Amino acid sequence: MSRAVLAIDQGTTSTRAFLMGEDGRLRLLLQRHHAQHHPAPGRVEHDPLEILADLCLCFEAAPAGVEAAGLDNQGESCLGWDAATGEPVSPVLVWQDDRTEADCARLRADGAEALTRARAGLPVDPYFSASKLGWILRHVPAARDLARRGGCGLALRMPISATV
Repeated sequence: MSRAVLAIDQGTTSTRAFLMGEDGRLRLLLQRHHAQHHPAPGRVEHDPLEILADLCLCFEAAPAGVEAAGLDNQGESCLGWDAATGEPVSPVLVWQDDRTEADCARLRADGAEALTRARAGLPVDPYFSASKLGWILRHVPAARDLARRGGCGLALRMPISATV
């Protein structure tokens, strides 16, 4: 195979793998749709193991000789996981999820938005991950217990190990 790059787009509704050849053209290798879960109004979740399985299939779809891989993911979606085992301890809270709107309104009312704008340049809004990560720590006992012991990973993306 000539020089090629694997590009993976892990999006809100699907995970897609593209192969980009030396000519710069993208060729779709695989697209896997994943479920959207709405456990309550305003809540949007994904199953992290389903997404991980789809990512692995994307890497497996790559032909031999791929020189590099790039991954783009849902920037403000987040989850908690056990840092020792890599196992998720929460669902993926999707960027669209607004379960923390009341928390954000309280922070804005308390004047916290000026500080977040000064430090991060961002408003206090449930779109962003900080309030989602706080929600995970308050409402997912396994994440809270792991965090107390220093073993909870909280991130905007899932930890992924893959070989191309």
